Amino acid sequence: MKNYTINYPDPNELVKALWKEFGTIGRYSHYITIQLPRPRRNANFEIARKQWREIMACFEYNLLGRRWYKNHLPFIGCATKGNNGCWHCHLLLESRDDIPSEKVMDAMYETWRKQELTPIQLHIEPVEQTMRDIQNVLAYTGNHIKVVRKTRFDTSRFILSGDLLWKED
Repeated sequence: MKNYTINYPDPNELVKALWKEFGTIGRYSHYITIQLPRPRRNANFEIARKQWREIMACFEYNLLGRRWYKNHLPFIGCATKGNNGCWHCHLLLESRDDIPSEKVMDAMYETWRKQELTPIQLHIEPVEQTMRDIQNVLAYTGNHIKVVRKTRFDTSRFILSGDLLWKED
């Protein structure tokens, strides 16, 4: 994955820009953490990314059906390197009125079964629609953004649904 560095003259401006883009109430419905089981864990980011792609494509197929890619459910997230040196990721699913929470959970159960994962390895929880909850999720995810020289941050750890699902390697 190519690393991009975005230049901001003031670190506070960067935080304000991120909040403006991602911090609206009601924008996200669920918070997902993907932590692969031991045999599938990987310290190589690109291999881990391919595994996340496979899992999220399976989830979207279970949620939206055979033509999921035409009207998929967008998500954003952040990749994190754990204490064991292996990658995992945190994702925020955007909310849509036509997809109830029960349907999201049913699709997750089916993904657990098909991908042979446990609820600990592929964890999902609803995001309560309060600003405090969204701030906590974004703050936790934002802690893993790699800051370079105070006024720059490395976007290679951001995970956008379009990049994950359709970007050529």
